[in-house]
Amino acid sequence: MLIGHDDYIKVVRLGSIGRSIDLVNKTRVAGLSRIGAVVYNPVNDTVFVSDLTWKTIFEYKFSSGVLKPISSRNLDSVKSMSLGELF
Repeated sequence: MLIGHDDYIKVVRLGSIGRSIDLVNKTRVAGLSRIGAVVYNPVNDTVFVSDLTWKTIFEYKFSSGVLKPISSRNLDSVKSMSLGELF
């Protein structure tokens, strides 16, 4: 499970919420200020991240550490995101 806090993306073990959190990985993402939402994209192993300060949605690659802006047009405060399949 992914959790965004300030400019960190934290990976925690599923099932550890409500007890002591089992933190697997904590990554500071340079270029982010205040994360509003995160969603994992298993197709290309990236994370979509919304930043409340910059009012932008970014794509972040864990493998390379590259942060790329995806959209900032007509956005306000994106606090929730989901990724679905298109058939």
